[in-house]
Order: sequence, then C-alpha cells, then structure tokens
Amino acid sequence: MFEYALEIALDRARRKKDYIHVDLPESAVIYLRHTKNTPDTLTVEVKSPQGDTLSYESKVIKVQDYTKDVIFRKKLLLFLPFYVMRYEKELKTLDKNVDRLNALLKEYDGICRKLWKILESNNDSELYSDLVGYIMEIMDYMLGSQKNARKEMNKMGGQILESYTEKTRKKSERNLASAIRDVRKGKKPAELKEKYSSDTIKLAKSLA
Repeated sequence: MFEYALEIALDRARRKKDYIHVDLPESAVIYLRHTKNTPDTLTVEVKSPQGDTLSYESKVIKVQDYTKDVIFRKKLLLFLPFYVMRYEKELKTLDKNVDRLNALLKEYDGICRKLWKILESNNDSELYSDLVGYIMEIMDYMLGSQKNARKEMNKMGGQILESYTEKTRKKSERNLASAIRDVRKGKKPAELKEKYSSDTIKLAKSLA
C-alpha cells in the first residue's frame, strides 16, 4: 500500500535543485474477506533517517460489506466478481439446498442483466464479457465440491455469454448497416469517423 502511494507521490513531486516536495495521496486497503477483528483503518508510520516520525491513517475497504445495490450505485463494478464471497458459508451446502441454489442463480442472472444494461449503454461490452468471465471463475472456485451447484452455475454462465455474443453480433450488424447507408449518402470522411471505427468504415465502403 505505502509503496504504491509513494510511487504516485514521487510522480507528482515538485523538485528543485536541493528540495523535493512530496504529497502522499489518500490510499486504502481492500479486504476481500474480513472478520469482526478487522480494523476500519490502518495506521502507516514512516520514520526518517533523522528520527522524525510521520504517521497517517488509510481506510480499510471490506468488500463483503458491499451489497449489489451499493456496488452498482457507486459504480464499483470490479467488486462484482467477489460479491459471492458474502455467501461463502452457504456455498458449502448448496447441493443440499435446491431452493437456495435457485435463489442464488436468479440473483446472479439479475446482476449480469443489470451489468449488461450499464456497460452496453457505455459501449463497453468487452468489459462485460471480462467481468462475467471473472464472476463465473470465482464462483466455480468458491463452490468447490458442490458439483450440482457448479454445473448449474456454469450452465447459467454459458447462457449469459451466449446471449451476450448474440446481442453483440446484432449490434455490430446494425452498426454496419448504418455505416453502409451513410457511405451511400456520400457522408464526408470526418462525419463517418465520428460515428464508426476505421474497420467498420472500410468494410462499409467495400459493401456500399
């Protein structure tokens, strides 16, 4: 933690011939798991060669405390793959609890659908594919010996990614069709570049 903070501080340092001013940025420590004894802050103490001491506090972020609603509201989407860790104790008995398994599958289906809506509107569908992949990988690992639960979760993950692939294909087809129409209308190169990628423009010109 201090190493990263110091690296950022040195990049922003103000230097003179015999003087360097360094501002340490605010930093935090992320705990994927925590217990009741995990502190809310960590104190960092730095001692200079002259014996002077500087101490400051860094916030502790406990991922298991973040509900899915908070994750989406604060746009902490990279926390989603670790969301399952809040259910770690329950996961060990999912094969014996079909109702809980179905509820978990339904919850994750909803999470992935909401994630798609957010990232698709931002033209960031590639991140969607990556995040869903990470979610499934961590879920598979956490389920461990729960063979039926792993099977059902992987089945759901496959359906979600298949749906994503189909949606992406249709979106690309619509985008290409739009580009072809614009090329046929004689839109200027600058106008085309504002709306489409260079590969799409090239393909549209060859098909127009």
